[in-house]
Amino acid sequence: MSSLPNELVAVVLDELDRDYLSLKTCALVTTAFCSTSQRHLFRSIWLHRGDWHSYTFAQQAVHRGVSIPSGTIMGWHSLISTSPHLASHVRDLTIDLPSSEDEDITLKHVLRALPSIERLVISGMAVRWGDLSAGLRSVVLAMLSLPSLDRLHLLDIRDVPTQILRVLPSMKAFSIHRTTFKGDTDPPESEGLPSSRLEHITISTNMRSTYKLILPHAPRFTNVTKIHLFIDFFSCMGPEKLLSAVGRTLQHLELDCDRLYYPFGLPPLPSLRTLELRVSNGSKRSMPDGLAGTLAGLPRVPLKIVFKVSDRTVEPAWEDEGTFPGIADWRLDDVHCRLLFQDAADPAVPPMRDAAFSAFRVAIGTAMPGVHVTFSRAEEHESYVGLLP
Repeated sequence: MSSLPNELVAVVLDELDRDYLSLKTCALVTTAFCSTSQRHLFRSIWLHRGDWHSYTFAQQAVHRGVSIPSGTIMGWHSLISTSPHLASHVRDLTIDLPSSEDEDITLKHVLRALPSIERLVISGMAVRWGDLSAGLRSVVLAMLSLPSLDRLHLLDIRDVPTQILRVLPSMKAFSIHRTTFKGDTDPPESEGLPSSRLEHITISTNMRSTYKLILPHAPRFTNVTKIHLFIDFFSCMGPEKLLSAVGRTLQHLELDCDRLYYPFGLPPLPSLRTLELRVSNGSKRSMPDGLAGTLAGLPRVPLKIVFKVSDRTVEPAWEDEGTFPGIADWRLDDVHCRLLFQDAADPAVPPMRDAAFSAFRVAIGTAMPGVHVTFSRAEEHESYVGLLP
């Protein structure tokens, strides 16, 4: 092994990437393998509280499917205290903000030891920003100024200071999920300032206050190509205004429409290439009320419609609502419909899901005759966190 160049060893181990079990094994084989294996093993980590098993079902679901190495805040502090070089490998960091004083102090020391973070996910688990110690708040804000950081995701944090939004222009990807802000901030001056680096925006809230804070930055969003928004309908106008602001460059749009009770329209999006609609059917087996009206006004781009459904004890037929009115005048060419099962599968479920998928295909064919539609089915294994850029 000593005759192999380090560069060759690195090329071989790079092929394992996120095969963490193999990487752990390789790290124990020889000193020549250890450094490169550790670089992959500790590139992405998730630090959670010590009481992980007491998290609510909803809190655990946010992280469902996340496969990166994880451990407690206290455990990671102990690890880097004995092996401080491991901290230099971390590029992708997910943290659950602590609810205890001991973990608060410890997390502050851990974050100070991580100099090269590129992607940061902060999960509050409904923790209030003001409940954190002043020292931890200061360290978190300092991390947002790291030159290496270009992706920031805020999940379930209450009363985040609005000054955090000042980092928007320096991010390539930014997301907000069930997070509230506190404080006033002066609208940024867009005149004479360089364009934002921001390429990907995800907003999983329909709160007017969130859009009110983000929209003043929008004139600088001249590089945004992908947006994922949660909407019930465009009642607050915030999503529509944001889409209008980035319409010239936007290429990929994903809209989580929940139940889609009402149809909605889109502003002009001349660069749009793909569009995805995600609708929640729950246990119902019918077309959402606002779907036909929404589809009638969509731009002529490849369209994916994801129907999120729950399992039924007895699988009923889909309601026969006939053909969508006016479909002959629609501009739909390429449509893909996916049935996404949200429940965990068990041995008794597959036959029921087969029946649900067959009935789903018939219902779509009845509603959209003459439209070229392809179909697929899937189970929702990945969490919200697992889908973030």
